[in-house]
This record gives sequence, C-alpha cells and structure tokens, in this order.
Amino acid sequence: MTIHRRKYFVPTPNSLWHIDSGHKRIRYKLITHVCIDGKTRLLIYASCCDNNKADTVLSLFQKGVEQWGLPSRVRCDYGMENFYVGQYMIDHRGEGRGSIITGSSVHNSRVERAHRDMEDESILEILDNVHLYSLHYVFIPRINRSLDEFIQQMNNHPVSSENNQSPLQMWEKGMLDNMHSGYTALSPAEIDDFGVDPEGLLPVDEEDYQVNVSPPSIEVSDNHLTQMPCPLQSDENSGVNIFKQCVELLNSFLS
Repeated sequence: MTIHRRKYFVPTPNSLWHIDSGHKRIRYKLITHVCIDGKTRLLIYASCCDNNKADTVLSLFQKGVEQWGLPSRVRCDYGMENFYVGQYMIDHRGEGRGSIITGSSVHNSRVERAHRDMEDESILEILDNVHLYSLHYVFIPRINRSLDEFIQQMNNHPVSSENNQSPLQMWEKGMLDNMHSGYTALSPAEIDDFGVDPEGLLPVDEEDYQVNVSPPSIEVSDNHLTQMPCPLQSDENSGVNIFKQCVELLNSFLS
C-alpha cells in the first residue's frame, strides 16, 4: 500500500499568515510574538513584550498589515491573546471562509544565558518587582533591536530550495504574479488542514493556551523615568551594568 504524505501548501503570498507566541522567557515575564507568511517564509514581525494581551497582539498584527497588506487567512493556536486578531480578520475578510484558523501550535511550526548568569550570581532576583522592572526596562529594547536585525537578515537571506531567492524576493514576485489569481476559496473540508506543515518540528514547550503574563506591578513617574539611563547604550557588559544602575535608582526612588 502506498502512503501519500501530505505536503505543506499555500498558493500565494498573503494567502496565510501564521502567528504564535514564544514562552521560553516566561520566567522573566517576557513573551515573543511572531508572525510569518506561509508561502514565502517572510517574517512579518517578531517582537518581545512584557505581556501576552490580545490588544498587544492585535497592535503588532495591524502594523504588519500596514507594511505587508492584509492576509486572506491567519492560522493561530487557541490562546486568548489571538482573540482580537480573530475578530479583526472576520470583520475584514468575513465569516465562514476560514479567515481565522485555530488549532494546536504543533500545526503552527513555521512560525538566555545572560539572565541565567545574573541569577546565578545573585544579581537578578526574579521575584523582586524592582529587579523585574529593571530587567524589562533594559532588555526588552535590546532584545527587540536584535529581533529587528534578525528579521532583516532572515528576509534577505537566499533560500537554496527556492533558487537562492530571499523570502522578500519571493514575496514581491509572488504578489506580482498572483495579483489577479483569485485565490480565495477553500472548501469547508480544506480549512482545518490549510497551512499545516506535517514535517514541522514539534514545539519544545508544553501547550498552555491560557498563559497569562502581565508587566511588573510597579509604577515609575515620568520625572523618575527621565533620570534612568538609556537601555541601549553600551556598557561593555551586555547591559548588566545598566541593569544594576536601574535597580539602585529605582530603590532610591521608591524608598
């Protein structure tokens, strides 16, 4: 008996975007939100945030739409952080056509050492709100700067299996080639499996679709914020010295 293996198939750029949230830094209350175009593997966005709220994900998604256009469909997991994106897609693309496709994150596979060292050396106490606030203040901008560089590298690197075209080149060519293709319809039977990669890697983290992450519960006045050091300045120590400085300042502000 011949077994026919299903292959990943998406017809055109912007036919399907995959969105997902990475929880590898959740012990530091940091979430990385990612969106990728299924056809070209173009990274639409990748952003580190201090929460996984639905309005945060929607804001990132809308910025992606402003830059790359509105996708026909979006695949995501069952996390409540995707609720507003689902509403947005249904409002703009309509119901009953698979505008938002939910499923296991296994089906969305296309989508810290410095911190550990800081904990080991008792520099960082993750249960201390001042420490956690300082960590976010210093490292979220640094992580996002690195993610921006990563997006540029990934979107412009040649893909050997695609005649050495970059994801950006594939996206631009695909949008021109398929401008009048009319790819919109899926039968109800096709929706659940649309954009599923059967050969994708399994996620490392256990699935928990109701993970709640909120920023540290500490308030810093605008006046005090102006006295904080620039988080992106070089300290020759990967931001650790700036982190220490922030902890000292915040403790003095709050004492």
